[in-house]
Amino acid sequence: MVTENLSRRNTRQRKLVLEAIHWGDHPSARDIFDAIAKTERISLGTVYRNLIILEEAGEIVQVKSDPLLVRYDRRLGPHHHLHCKVCGRVYDMPLPYDAVFDREAAEKSGCRIEGHSITFKGICRACIEKSPENRF
Repeated sequence: MVTENLSRRNTRQRKLVLEAIHWGDHPSARDIFDAIAKTERISLGTVYRNLIILEEAGEIVQVKSDPLLVRYDRRLGPHHHLHCKVCGRVYDMPLPYDAVFDREAAEKSGCRIEGHSITFKGICRACIEKSPENRF
């Protein structure tokens, strides 16, 4: 019931939060706050509340690339990510989603599998280009 009440308020702030996710590439809540705060008055708490509402509404998804940092993604379909250990950014990986993993996991575990997400850890192309020694 609380979420229902919150979902009716702050529609302007919610639009700002959603737009900020579209401006960035897998931004954190702090990244979203910083982007909006450049031009608008908003609190970090308002950003977090609206992220929860947007996620519950199925408009965004969380990407947990690091145990201490949650990022948000506007791409809702199943896909995989790369978390760069140099710059900390998260990138979408251009790999097809393989539903065979879901079926095999369900068969072998006896669980109902609803999907999976793979996060590769490594060094992104931009960081390699800045410092070629990062290549290997």
